Amino acid sequence: MSGITSGIGLASGINTQQIIQSLLALEARPRTLAQQRLAQLQTQQAAYLDLNSRLGTLRSAAAKFRTSNVFQTKRASSSVPEVLTATASTAAQQGSYTMLVDRLVTSQQFLSKGFADQNTSALGASSFTFESAVARLDRDTDLADLNGGEGIQRGKIVLTVNGTGTTVDLSKAATVNEVLEAINGSGTGVTASVEGGAFVLRAANTTDTLVVSNTGGTTTAADLGIAGTAASGVLSGGTVYSLTGDTALASLNDGNGVDIGDDRTNNPEDFTITVGTVEINVYLGDVWEDDPENPGTLIITQPAVSTLGQAVARINEKLAEDLPAAGYGASDVQVAIASDGTRLELTNNSGASVVVENRKVGSNYRSGTASDLGLAERNAPTTYGTGSTTAGKRIFAGLNSTLTRNLNGGTGIGVNGLGQGELSFTDRAGTSATVTFDPDASVADIVAAINDLAPPNIQASLNAEGTGILIKDTTATGAITGNLIVEGASAESLGLDTGPTGVDASVKDSDNLQHAYIRRGTLVSELNNGNGIGTGIFRLTGPNGATRDINIGDDTKTVAQLLQELDSAASELGLRARINDRGDGIIVEETNATPGIQKIKIEDISGTVAKALRIAGEAEGTGAENFLDGSYETTVEFGVNDTLQDVVTKINNAGAGVAASILNSGSSSKPFRISLASRESGTAGRLVIDTNGFDLGLETLDAGTDARVFLGSTDPAKAILLQSSTNTLDRAISGVSIDLLTRSDDPVELTVSQDTAAFESAVTEFISAFNGVIKRIDDQSTYNQDTNRRGIFLGDNTAQSIRQRLFSAIQDDGSNLTGSFKFLTQVGIGFKDGELTFDKDRFRQALEEDFDAVVEIFAAREQEIGSTFQPIAGIPGASVKVGQDERGFTKLGVVGALEELIKDYVDTIDGTLAKRSESLDAQIKLQQDRITLLTAKLQSRQGILERQFAGMEQAISALQSQGTVLGQIQQIG
Repeated sequence: MSGITSGIGLASGINTQQIIQSLLALEARPRTLAQQRLAQLQTQQAAYLDLNSRLGTLRSAAAKFRTSNVFQTKRASSSVPEVLTATASTAAQQGSYTMLVDRLVTSQQFLSKGFADQNTSALGASSFTFESAVARLDRDTDLADLNGGEGIQRGKIVLTVNGTGTTVDLSKAATVNEVLEAINGSGTGVTASVEGGAFVLRAANTTDTLVVSNTGGTTTAADLGIAGTAASGVLSGGTVYSLTGDTALASLNDGNGVDIGDDRTNNPEDFTITVGTVEINVYLGDVWEDDPENPGTLIITQPAVSTLGQAVARINEKLAEDLPAAGYGASDVQVAIASDGTRLELTNNSGASVVVENRKVGSNYRSGTASDLGLAERNAPTTYGTGSTTAGKRIFAGLNSTLTRNLNGGTGIGVNGLGQGELSFTDRAGTSATVTFDPDASVADIVAAINDLAPPNIQASLNAEGTGILIKDTTATGAITGNLIVEGASAESLGLDTGPTGVDASVKDSDNLQHAYIRRGTLVSELNNGNGIGTGIFRLTGPNGATRDINIGDDTKTVAQLLQELDSAASELGLRARINDRGDGIIVEETNATPGIQKIKIEDISGTVAKALRIAGEAEGTGAENFLDGSYETTVEFGVNDTLQDVVTKINNAGAGVAASILNSGSSSKPFRISLASRESGTAGRLVIDTNGFDLGLETLDAGTDARVFLGSTDPAKAILLQSSTNTLDRAISGVSIDLLTRSDDPVELTVSQDTAAFESAVTEFISAFNGVIKRIDDQSTYNQDTNRRGIFLGDNTAQSIRQRLFSAIQDDGSNLTGSFKFLTQVGIGFKDGELTFDKDRFRQALEEDFDAVVEIFAAREQEIGSTFQPIAGIPGASVKVGQDERGFTKLGVVGALEELIKDYVDTIDGTLAKRSESLDAQIKLQQDRITLLTAKLQSRQGILERQFAGMEQAISALQSQGTVLGQIQQIG
């Protein structure tokens, strides 16, 4: 409200401003009363908002006992936290666990020979190739996989040579190689190796008597198949590694698994078995059928097979079901595991020929199930004659080896007209011999056949990278008369063909034989060096600019499923997706007869699936170059002038899974060395590094090992072996995450127990919240005689009712509690001076006396379905929310009842405080509107008074002017 700029009238001398303000002050009394009421309402509203907030905090503290599973909280404690620490979830089982940390995880590391400088001289290397160790042709079989997955009992064995015994400790051995290393390093002269699925031990002399026996009450030697005596110095153990009914399909074909369909609508065949003219469709995936109780909804009536035994049973069940209808006996055709434990076999007594073939769509093969089971060729049918049992293709390589069928990207090796693999050797002394072998064997079998049948000067082994076969001619220099010659039907496909003139060298390296480690049955979780590909959306841009988005979710389990999703979208763009020719990645390529004008492109939209598949990017060109190959083999190319530093920089920029750096040894001549370290830890991070002929002089500093812990006993032989590719164990003990900090020769006791401190913290939080509500109400309900001020809740029925009902609820016994405790006062929650108190000693005692009863008081909540709402009679489908007292709880704890009580106050829709807030909002708005109206009236009244006083001043001024004129006239006379 504006005032008068000049307070004293010039004509009248009257203080008109003061008079107007006095008059307006009298007329403003109704507005002043409204403003006072508004302030009172706003204070009251603020108090209720604060009370609502505090009640909300109390309700959350009460609900925490059930929603956060407070009483299921566990605590993990280590007797030696310097060695390991742990955290426990609510799912952890209480107990004590003895753990021996044998070693921490390490990463594979290499160090090169020395070089004179790092930034000046050209290194001279053309390229380096990096790939995961799954590309190797050998393996290190886990002992846990022996004996049909039963593993072995670890312990000690005794090697006795000619009566002298030596104890070999295998109590910490985890793999076949560790067994071989322990025996070979025993100092007994005994050498151990593996052949097929068995261990073979050889004494230093063929005349030695070799005895292998168990000791210490264990069965270690027997479990390894080597317990026994050999008078000839050679002990060939029994088979301990072969196919059984429990063999996981995922482990077949060098871990590439078996391609199984997943079509839930059609349940199409994975492959067909045709007996005579009768075609029998075999399906090994999830069998989906219409739910009889819910028509239109598909349910799984048979889960997909996951073991070899389940697959054989499903095949034979289908044969027995369909054969009788065609006039054959139910068991005329059957499939079984062959006696050699490396393949399946098919028995045909039907009197007709049997043909097994992968599923075809039109003229194209669309599955690889039969070939993955070794019952058919991948792209051709296989015929089985009648009246015989015929072995299928090999699907199991044996100990520490891989299948030849997975060489050359999965095309295998060539054979001669007799169906045998063949290599002919002529050593440099001119001695020749021909080696024949089963082309459907393992790589180890071929190496063994060469060493057994080739000329004595010829030795075969895996090359340094482990990706190929190395032939070494040991002919003495003085006996050399010619070149090393390797020929034969399989020589070219094995990378060993020298041609008829041979090579003027004593070594022939096959180089990388491209072991295929990605097939249709491979799990996507095994891709990307075992890290999987995740989920997400990526976009394909075709050769003509059109795009398609592909959404990869958790339901994509195998490479076959991945290809199906990829190829479905790619085909619409004139593209196709397939496994590349090396069998080490997915390739997306153009299929148009007339090439498009644009480079194809793949980009991640969400997630990093395309990046993980290594297909993200843009093709190098159009036409023949219009493809993106997601090979997990990385080749880093170098220029002729690239220095040591240039090479390191290019390796680090290539995303090859290895970190490169330069070390300075301080040597005066060649101090600079390249250090290469895997970016992944443990055995999963092991790499194959091929310098492609350049002598980098790599030395292995660390092979890369998994963390190893023995659980359950101070004796490793009696403990459970745990291994991890990180220093964290998340699955060893359910609900417990263990962090390994250092190795120790002494065991550590890990104890998982109820976390009493967490219980007490939650109770303390609850009591603090309860007392906070009560104190706020009490503070606002007082009368101060000195200031004559009343608390905002003094005489307020709502606030006082809340206080009374809270205390009533906290002293109640809940509803239908069955434990020995029913009141909070029985478990340490008391009252003093109008507040809740907490006796922790009594609380702990109550937990020990009847833990479940304490939990019931705080967290019990069993409610009848639909009891929060009740139907409105006469109105179908309509219901109304009922009050807390009317809800049908079959069991409700004391704190739960308090939570329900508070809910009726703080509910944002129809809670008591919400309604009270709405009422205050209405009153506040009414007063604000009234104040606005009164202010407008006062402003109008002020204007009127100002105009009246201005008129008075003008009148007085006019009279004064007239008086002056009259006086002047009188003076003139």
